[in-house]
Amino acid sequence: DARTNSLGMINLVNKKMNLYDIPTPNSAVMGITLSPDNKSIWFAEIIGDNIGNFNIDTKKIIEYPTGKSSGPTLLTFDDDGILWGSLSYSNEVLRIEPWALIPGIEFNGMLKSKLKEPDMYSPFGLSIVNNNSNINNTLFVSDHGSSRIIAIPVYNQNILNEEILNYTSYWTSPSNNFPNTLPSEIVSDKKGNIYFAEHGGNRIAKFAPDTKTMTEYEIPTGPLATTGFVALSTDNTKIWFTEWASNNIGF
Repeated sequence: DARTNSLGMINLVNKKMNLYDIPTPNSAVMGITLSPDNKSIWFAEIIGDNIGNFNIDTKKIIEYPTGKSSGPTLLTFDDDGILWGSLSYSNEVLRIEPWALIPGIEFNGMLKSKLKEPDMYSPFGLSIVNNNSNINNTLFVSDHGSSRIIAIPVYNQNILNEEILNYTSYWTSPSNNFPNTLPSEIVSDKKGNIYFAEHGGNRIAKFAPDTKTMTEYEIPTGPLATTGFVALSTDNTKIWFTEWASNNIGF
């Protein structure tokens, strides 16, 4: 809850809701994700410049700084337990080893990566796709400063450097109402297909990595419903999305 600067937990049995204050004032909490062991919630503070951890049992919150004006936005775990985050303000992707983090110590257990200059991006959504070869996974990142998503192969020589040397950009079609389509949150299904919202393009898009095919679907409410966040249904049949400007939930 960004307005109250807290994390909320709802008990669906007794309908009771509790809010837990985030230690950093006005942190502007954004993305949250459940840890692989189901014991904690990790969250990003886009104004507070922290990655936070909420222990579900003890209700304790620990924060880890990501650097001044870095703007951590959304988070996702890969199959190896690595936590990935987008740093929208500093134009970097953050790779986190949760077991190596030390509270209050900047960058311990963290590695930041930019695109090779002069290219740059404003990362927002992230999703790890397994290519089923057990060799390399691919990190898909949305560029909320342009009209593309970026595929980054995850192997040590590529991702453990300050500059990402090997990546591929996949561009959306031009927006009719806005200079850029501003791809936002990304999710992937069990087949490895990528789905994302186009904040400025007013569309929901699907990208199939195996055929390199992108399909875009116009959102009925226009010209700009301002969709930003998406979620995949548990049966892999629907993409749910939010519309900030028109007060709708759609699928």
